[in-house]
Amino acid sequence: LETIRARLQTVPLACITPVFSTRETLEPDYQELSDHTREVVRNAVKTEPMHGDEHTTLIEGLDLLGPKDADGFSGDGVHPNDLGFNLIAERISTRLSSWT
Repeated sequence: LETIRARLQTVPLACITPVFSTRETLEPDYQELSDHTREVVRNAVKTEPMHGDEHTTLIEGLDLLGPKDADGFSGDGVHPNDLGFNLIAERISTRLSSWT
């Protein structure tokens, strides 16, 4: 983020944590990796010089496609299907439209 921001100081950036994967309920190691990755993204957005950057927003992937959206996953339980991508698009557009 620092590298991008150094070159593109006012370009809006949306950083998104990973969406849910059904593998998280079946594989503890995968759950741990997902939680870790979400925390890395959150921390990257919070650290300087990003802290207070009005041109960067954090979007939680679990808000875009979460455990209650089981019908939105393909057969592998990891990748969204057409419904899942539609849910993500609707939810992210709502979030970005309210971003000032």
